[in-house]
Amino acid sequence: MDPRGRRAVERTRSRRGPRLTMAWRSLETRRVPEIEPVRPPEGAVFGVKVLASGSSGNASLVYVPGPAPGRPSWLGMIDAGISPARVRKLLAADGLDMLRIDDVIYTHLDRDHAQLTWSKLRACRAVRRIHRRHVSRAERDGHAFRRIETYDDPFDVSTGIRVRSVLSAHDQLGVAVLRLEFETAAGNASLGFATDVGSIENAWLDLLRGVDILAIESNYCPQLQLASPRPPALKRRIMGGAGHLSNAESAEAVESIDPAQSIVLLHRSQQCNDARRVFEAHARRADRLTLSDQAEPTPWLWATSTPARAARPASAPRRPATLFDHLPIG
Repeated sequence: MDPRGRRAVERTRSRRGPRLTMAWRSLETRRVPEIEPVRPPEGAVFGVKVLASGSSGNASLVYVPGPAPGRPSWLGMIDAGISPARVRKLLAADGLDMLRIDDVIYTHLDRDHAQLTWSKLRACRAVRRIHRRHVSRAERDGHAFRRIETYDDPFDVSTGIRVRSVLSAHDQLGVAVLRLEFETAAGNASLGFATDVGSIENAWLDLLRGVDILAIESNYCPQLQLASPRPPALKRRIMGGAGHLSNAESAEAVESIDPAQSIVLLHRSQQCNDARRVFEAHARRADRLTLSDQAEPTPWLWATSTPARAARPASAPRRPATLFDHLPIG
């Protein structure tokens, strides 16, 4: 070999060597952040965390503590309106993975609550549960779930976890309002979940009354809605009794339900609402409020076992809401 060629190879190696060494050392010194598993507080019966809520996607986690941190005895989702990739990332931040999810319970199948990408997901063993009323839409939209069960009557998702539901007005097929009841070694507690409900109805008020944690929508401010550039048809859909709850309606429902521990508010409109208006409407419960967000998850909210409270009387019959209820007087 030409000596000049040998020297050229040696020079090339000598140039590469330090760079490779420096790169390797930088990898050695780079710290991988430690993931802290979910650590429920002592005595927790269950926890809920809203991953995202709003018109661009909705999903919430429900966690029942198991034998060790990060090992739930049951992990469920309510709605799956954000991508599996985003859910996977948010789970990883809590030391969890997709295979931990036992059930996905759908309130309804609007795209912001039931993203179609979940129907093709293989790295998830969860049972998908949809209301019997929504089966035709599931077939029409292409929700080809491998493991699917329908519900309308009370059903158990695991030992000591019962789900009860009623349908509320929302568009043509309605939305399921859910009450999850937990009986565990730590005690008993309950979660109420009401989103996309068109108006306050006695059936779901009575179903949710006295839950420990209440997740309920507080979607819009009527004044902002009426003043918005949205098409009149969309305003009628939202405000006409089969769309969403206003801040005032949500606060009225919260007072009637009277949750024992915590309240998380869902599905806030980005265009026709803001945090200040939401908190003003719910001022009486401000110390127990958590406001969910489209872009960031809430912290975990934990329910502990509470003594049974005296049952409140059933709701008096209500007149159905109409668009005219939101019009300014005078």
